Amino acid sequence: MSRITKISVAPAGMIAAVLFVAPLLPVGPLPTCGGYINVDGNCVPSPDHTRSSLPDNDGTYSHSQHKQGSGSWHGGTGRSK
Repeated sequence: MSRITKISVAPAGMIAAVLFVAPLLPVGPLPTCGGYINVDGNCVPSPDHTRSSLPDNDGTYSHSQHKQGSGSWHGGTGRSK
């Protein structure tokens, strides 16, 4: 007795539709304080384009309430000035 296995391939359009992922929406309302809400629920203002004392590793400057948040989207922080 022989066994025959049929393999079917889905059209590319169907695969693309399955792989599409909708963009993530914010869980709560966007902050109205001109910054972001940190892990403690506090509003941290966006950088005011003045240099902070600790540059990020990519040469930009950012502000945060906690050390671990400093430069988190810019490769971390560099050395203190």
